[in-house]
Amino acid sequence: AWGGIVLYVIAECVSYYNTATTNELWAAVEVAIDALSWVAMFPAAAIMSSEIRRSVKVRSHPYTSASVFVNVFCILAVVYPIYNFVIDCPMYLKRYQADQAAGKQYFPFWEGL
Repeated sequence: AWGGIVLYVIAECVSYYNTATTNELWAAVEVAIDALSWVAMFPAAAIMSSEIRRSVKVRSHPYTSASVFVNVFCILAVVYPIYNFVIDCPMYLKRYQADQAAGKQYFPFWEGL
C-alpha cells in the first residue's frame, strides 16, 4: 500500500508540473502514474476486505461502513485505472500531439506558477 501512496504523491507532483507548464504530455504521465497507484493499492484493499468480511461474520449485520468503503475501493481500484489508461491517457496524448503540430510554446515551470 505504501508504494501506491508514494506513486500517488509523485503523480500529484507531475500534475503540478503539467499545470505550471501547460504541457499535456505531463498530464498523460500524471494520469498513468495515478492509475498505477490505484493498481498498487488494490492488494491492500482486497486484504482489508477479506479481513473485514471475516470479522463481521460474528455480527448480525454484514454491511458496516468499513466493509462498504473497502469494497467500493476495491471496485474503483480496478475500474479507475482502466478508465485512465483507455480514456484519459490517450486524450492527453492527442492534445499534446495537437499542441506539437501547432508549435505551442510551453511555460517554463517557475513562470507558469
